[in-house]
Amino acid sequence: LTGIGQLYLKDGMLDSAMICQFESYNISKDQGNKNRIAYSLKHIGEVYAAKNQSDSAIFYFKKSLVLFEELDMNIGIGDVSLSLAEIFEKQENFNKSMIYATKAYKIANTRGFVDFKRDASLLLYKLYKKKGNYIAALKMHENYILMKDSVTREANQKAIIKQDLQYKYDKKRSEELTSELQSH
Repeated sequence: LTGIGQLYLKDGMLDSAMICQFESYNISKDQGNKNRIAYSLKHIGEVYAAKNQSDSAIFYFKKSLVLFEELDMNIGIGDVSLSLAEIFEKQENFNKSMIYATKAYKIANTRGFVDFKRDASLLLYKLYKKKGNYIAALKMHENYILMKDSVTREANQKAIIKQDLQYKYDKKRSEELTSELQSH
């Protein structure tokens, strides 16, 4: 259900997304699966954020964050911290945004989560710039560019590997078909 809810969210079908995420939450809660409960709460927060219902989004993100911290799930902590930072930045609550963005950045930096580091760096760049801390803003902008390039390079490498594998598969398949035709 969570996956279906995420697809609905991506397609902008927010009411359907919310139904799926709450169903997923209830099932996870009945099973006592804290990991899935944490992700369900995070996804509910994402739907509320997409609906521009910031207070509800913050509520569910914070509930999710508590569970991720109990479970010591750094990827969840970083993801939810970044989501909270973005909401607080939109609300122009720059101090709270800075706290959560810094938390996401530190986790991303120590754990090697390149996507989170890129996104947290960009947000911290904006926050430092708004606060007039141009040296820190420049550092975060440089980090953002490095991480953006790293993500692009990784995606390009994956695409090249995929193309190479497809070429090798097609060539082998063609050889097999040619061999079969010649044997008949």
